Amino acid sequence: MPLCNRPQTKTDSGRLAAEINVPGLLRRLPLYRELESLRQAEVDGTQPPAPVYFGANPVFALRVNGKLVPFDQVTVCSIEDVSATDWRRPASFKPYVPAKGGAAVNEAIAVSVDPVRGRIAFPAGVTPSTVEVSYTYAFSGDAGAGPYDRTAWLSGSTSGPAPYNNPARWQVAVSKVLAPVPNEVFSSLAAAIQAWNAQPAATDGLIAVMDSHTYTEDLTANPILLPESSRLLIVAADWPAARQPGPPSSKAVGPNGFRPHLRGSIAAQGTALASSQNPGALYIDGLLIEGSVAINNGNLGTLGLSHCTVAPGGGLNVLTSGAAGGDNSGLTVNLYRTICGPVTFNQCQAALNAVDSIVGSGPANAPVAPAIATPNSTIGIQTTTVFGATQCRIANASDSIFTGLVTAGRHQAGCVRFCSVPAGSQTARRYYCQPDLALKGVISSSARNAVIDRLTPQFTSLVFGQPGFAQLSARCDTGISAGADNGAEMGAFNFLLQPQRRSNLLTALDEYLRFGIEAGTIEVT
Repeated sequence: MPLCNRPQTKTDSGRLAAEINVPGLLRRLPLYRELESLRQAEVDGTQPPAPVYFGANPVFALRVNGKLVPFDQVTVCSIEDVSATDWRRPASFKPYVPAKGGAAVNEAIAVSVDPVRGRIAFPAGVTPSTVEVSYTYAFSGDAGAGPYDRTAWLSGSTSGPAPYNNPARWQVAVSKVLAPVPNEVFSSLAAAIQAWNAQPAATDGLIAVMDSHTYTEDLTANPILLPESSRLLIVAADWPAARQPGPPSSKAVGPNGFRPHLRGSIAAQGTALASSQNPGALYIDGLLIEGSVAINNGNLGTLGLSHCTVAPGGGLNVLTSGAAGGDNSGLTVNLYRTICGPVTFNQCQAALNAVDSIVGSGPANAPVAPAIATPNSTIGIQTTTVFGATQCRIANASDSIFTGLVTAGRHQAGCVRFCSVPAGSQTARRYYCQPDLALKGVISSSARNAVIDRLTPQFTSLVFGQPGFAQLSARCDTGISAGADNGAEMGAFNFLLQPQRRSNLLTALDEYLRFGIEAGTIEVT
């Protein structure tokens, strides 16, 4: 993904704002020139120019094998593919001719960075054991896994997972920074889950992942077990008391500032009996999962994914044995502010709810590929963008965008309102949906095709990982960009209330403009 500048406050009122003062995407040339000037000054024995991008608040930093890489050993360039298995690599040194003349001096190069592609390359033959990066990325809003503050949602008595608010919960931590502590701090998710699986039924548990490291683990061989009345929350959060010596004095956690990355898949299984009135529940909050999430045959009550990203190459899969106690028939899957790959329930009758989320059909997000394949389920889709086809038994949807056909088995039940639903979809009666609303009274096929083309949602990017992924383009018709029931845009970023913000800004500006002058807006990103 491209790297972004974290804006620095402009302290000189007599100077115009520059790139360093705005949250724009980083360009190669300014960064390259600054680092080249730094190395040239070292060769010349002079004072280097005042740093802009690599000063007290650098735009990125790298730690290789546990040591911070000096900026005079970093070069910025285009790192393109040179083969099917390798990128362009830097030379281990670069010659510089002193300004006063003389023989060229070789300056060491430890690593090259491409801020546009988001790539790092080392000289040939160099294979570091660990690489840590501090950087800033861009996105349209607080959705998917990210280091933004999630405290308010998790603390809510009705919105957040119950284990978060239970002071008597079983709680452990996972960290690659802290030293392991028996039954308290684990170095891997697998070890923490093994400890959870040993707990008795009716336990509320919390596993706090306390850093933004990558955990390369396969959590499918030994799945997370959820007995009757047990509830487990796996959350990206700091646990300050666990960082102090001795037993933790508090269980308070802070879900802010971390985005742990699981490079692997997760599996969970509800073990409650078929007659159970309170099957187990699993909640995951704040994790970037580069793999799949699977619910194995069993009896699970709730799966909640909030503020998570399940990469499009993975997805969510609910399995069923077809027999009582193993069919997950009472399962409810809730997605909130989550980016997820294809959701597949096979023949399971579980329910699916999605709010402020993005569901894709795969890496290409093709509209004809299945994004939601739940033929026996009732789905509730609210302020969500679905890239791909949707199949369900009963469809309830509001203020959402479907790029592929929606096919509901029952048309007498359900409600679809204020949504973008492609022509040819089979649902219950639709209310104020596009392009249906605009097609009323349009008879000729050419005119109808023009209306459909105009009201087809346009996006800044369909590529997962790009800053404009799933963001409505400025070319998008207002029937979509202001077509929700609250006057905001349809889809995952309805919560930003962009039309209202734009209108309020123009209204406020008018009060301070001279007579005869009108204010306009220029969309920056």
